Amino acid sequence: MTIRVFLADDQALVRSGFRMLIEAEDDLDVVGRRPTAPLPSAR
Repeated sequence: MTIRVFLADDQALVRSGFRMLIEAEDDLDVVGRRPTAPLPSAR
């Protein structure tokens, strides 16, 4: 099972670093990035 992650942080360097760490894991996948967080919603 793959865990999908959406990254939201106002600093591009932080988003990039977290993306690299997350994508290095086989069971994690970054599905989106954004400088500001949208309101949380259930899917």
